[in-house]
Amino acid sequence: MPTLSPTTRQDHRTRLVQTVASITSELSGGDFSILVAVAGDARTPAILQLADQSKSKLVVLGMHDNASARRGTMHDVLALGDVAVFAVHSGVRYLPSTVVVGVDFSPSSIRAAHLALYVMNPSGAMHLVFVEPDMHSMPNDDVMHEAFVDKFEVEGAFAALIADLSARRHVSITHSRAIGDPLTQLARACQTIQPNLVVMGRHLYGAAGNVELGHVVRGMIDDGRWSLLLAPPE
Repeated sequence: MPTLSPTTRQDHRTRLVQTVASITSELSGGDFSILVAVAGDARTPAILQLADQSKSKLVVLGMHDNASARRGTMHDVLALGDVAVFAVHSGVRYLPSTVVVGVDFSPSSIRAAHLALYVMNPSGAMHLVFVEPDMHSMPNDDVMHEAFVDKFEVEGAFAALIADLSARRHVSITHSRAIGDPLTQLARACQTIQPNLVVMGRHLYGAAGNVELGHVVRGMIDDGRWSLLLAPPE
């Protein structure tokens, strides 16, 4: 793996700081009165301590271009923290105008869709994506909320969610569904739509002290092509 020069690292840090400052400034004028913004190379314990001390509801992070650094910081923050996390690419200066929300109709994914309303440009567009898992190809940790799929007819669940979102803030909302591996299908939808932001709920697996994220969230972090907004787990 190539090593970044001190100048390159400093330039990247500067871009991350500018990114976080720009997004924070836009959010501060909206519906989030409590948040903490942290430069992209901050250490996980410091982030969590600052979030806890400030009673933050949203942590804004610069997203590392370096996959290993991005994975380490975000995995730790997401696994240990109970706040929403907004990880933005360096160079971003404005609230996203095109947003993809992955929904499985769990409480966390519905919370994520509502959260997306307040971090996106009011004149932007939201696209909801539901993926019905192919049980033959899914890892055990991501058989996603079968009860929700069985209990609600999917189009009816979409209609109810869209009505609820539209009642809170008027934005353009469309939706689609697919069958297969959720990570693969969500990434495929993003490749087509080319969003500024991907939004998801997150589910935690494993015993206390050994908590792991589901493979969809892990996969989107590792992919690194899109800014991410991740709602707290239910």
